[in-house]
Amino acid sequence: MLVVSLLLIFFSHNLDAKSQITQSDEISDSSSASGKFWFYSQDQENLVYAPFRYKSDFFYEISFWFDLYVTYRSSTIIIHDSDDLRIIYDIFSADALYRNDLNRFTKDALSQDLLNMRLQQIRDEFLALSRGKYDGALAPKILNTLKAHHVKIPSNRIKAMKFFTSLGDNMRYQIGQRDSVLNAITNVSPYLSTIDNLLTIFKLPLDLRSISILESSFHSEATSRVGAAGVWQIIDSIGEKFLIINKNEDQRRNPIISALAAFRILTENYKITKSWEFSLLAYNSGISHILNFRKSSPLNIKKYLTTYTHDSFGFASRNYLFEFYSLNYALAYKKYLFPEVLTLASAPEGNFVIYVSICSFDLTKDKPFSFLTSYNTQFSSTIVPRGSPVISKSALPPSRFYKLTEADLVTTFPNKFIDLIQGQSCSTK
Repeated sequence: MLVVSLLLIFFSHNLDAKSQITQSDEISDSSSASGKFWFYSQDQENLVYAPFRYKSDFFYEISFWFDLYVTYRSSTIIIHDSDDLRIIYDIFSADALYRNDLNRFTKDALSQDLLNMRLQQIRDEFLALSRGKYDGALAPKILNTLKAHHVKIPSNRIKAMKFFTSLGDNMRYQIGQRDSVLNAITNVSPYLSTIDNLLTIFKLPLDLRSISILESSFHSEATSRVGAAGVWQIIDSIGEKFLIINKNEDQRRNPIISALAAFRILTENYKITKSWEFSLLAYNSGISHILNFRKSSPLNIKKYLTTYTHDSFGFASRNYLFEFYSLNYALAYKKYLFPEVLTLASAPEGNFVIYVSICSFDLTKDKPFSFLTSYNTQFSSTIVPRGSPVISKSALPPSRFYKLTEADLVTTFPNKFIDLIQGQSCSTK
């Protein structure tokens, strides 16, 4: 009963506050978001690689995601249309709830209940609108939002019914990402200079580092529902071409070793598509979609994103490029957009070096090398097999570890690094 009471009290307060929003307020909020992105999209400090600068055709889509990354925390939920990202029906905040003394799990459950209640209210309003009833509590807000973005409501009653029914079906919500981006900036900090160095070795744009944050918020333990793993979110079927993936060692869990695979995938995509936009889309949803599209039409990004259809090419796939653009700008200008990062402890100096273990050894028993446990998260046990790559900022003895050269990194896949130590015997002296 207490939970229900809390829900009703908080929800009533939140609804009252939202109901006071006028049409001009909504337009102002939307303009503010668009204006913020417009300002940084000018790239006045020339921090964004030219092919990754935003395309004017997708200004509002990129603005939407930019605001998600730089403005809204995970306690804020945006309820919007899935096809037209300009249309935002509600910005739902549970900040007041999370300031309560309840435990975290209760707060999360209540927040979900509040969201479900709000979504149901809006669905009910769309149902009423489809029946020609325009006097509901949320009807003015919905109608004003549509009007502000010049969305025309059909005058024909049957068409109007289908129109509002479609809008209701098309509604979705998105959770704010500002705190996730801040955490990711912290997570990537020890690895960033090494990733940039590897991108340079592979002759790839430095901006591609943003993929690791977009894909996983730079969590090495991240796993998607389709089995993609690690900070670069590489799936088994593709990862096994480049990496060792088994029950004892999953190299996707190491941000630096898996980066070698990610950069090869991106390089291959670019060779096929001759376009960074399509290379990024292929990284997310696979090259097959682009090859299918190319059979019937020359590669054109706007046409592809607005006309291509496939059961496995949904909202996330269609928005991936917009998310990349927006996050890339946010990270390029993080010192202004995330001033909190200025207070973070700086990462240890120097790059990680990739070595190949000439010996098989136990991290817990071989004490001089137990420090390798910290960053070598690819092992499910303490055993490091012969031929496995490890990363270290401290120099490792050549009698036990082979230091990979830049040529090795470019010409040899990580799952074939063992070939580089053939003929070398382990010495523990």
